[in-house]
Amino acid sequence: MNELLNAAREGDTAMVESLLSEGVAIDLQDKYGTTALMLAALNGRTATVEALLAKGAAIDLQDKYGETALMLATHNGHTAVVEALLAKGAAIDLQSNNGFTALIWAAYYKHTATVEALLAKGAAINLQDSDGFTALIWAAYRGHIAIAEALLAKGAAIDLQDSDGRTALTLAAFVGHTDIVNLLKAAKQPTA
Repeated sequence: MNELLNAAREGDTAMVESLLSEGVAIDLQDKYGTTALMLAALNGRTATVEALLAKGAAIDLQDKYGETALMLATHNGHTAVVEALLAKGAAIDLQSNNGFTALIWAAYYKHTATVEALLAKGAAINLQDSDGFTALIWAAYRGHIAIAEALLAKGAAIDLQDSDGRTALTLAAFVGHTDIVNLLKAAKQPTA
């Protein structure tokens, strides 16, 4: 692996800065399209992410899977990195090749604090991935009630359907997440 990419992955900010001062291209990509910023974000290296951004790293580059540094930070629930990227203007609602957004990834991987940080910054709540799943559908299917509650509190659409016509409620019922079924049923009830 390239020295810059390895240093970023390891969070060796001093080495990253040294290599950049020697003229190494900041947005150098490996065969998968991965950059130093992406590796630092994926591995929760907040100081390295901030240093790369200060030196002008392209914040919204996408790898061959369509993933950005912001999306990769959500995989492991690196909320501090997510917040640093958003503070520097990362595009919050870009979609990867499979249609996942940062919010969908955070819901998929069950990272409540990351979901909440994205919602606080205005992430589009009802975007659908290539199979029609929204963040709420993923939370219901994977059984994460705290994320389902957070999404509903921000106005997630309950009746959106995936590409097979299933909703968050039908998927939660199918996999046996009774607590989420009850939550979704209660959210569907008209208020008096």
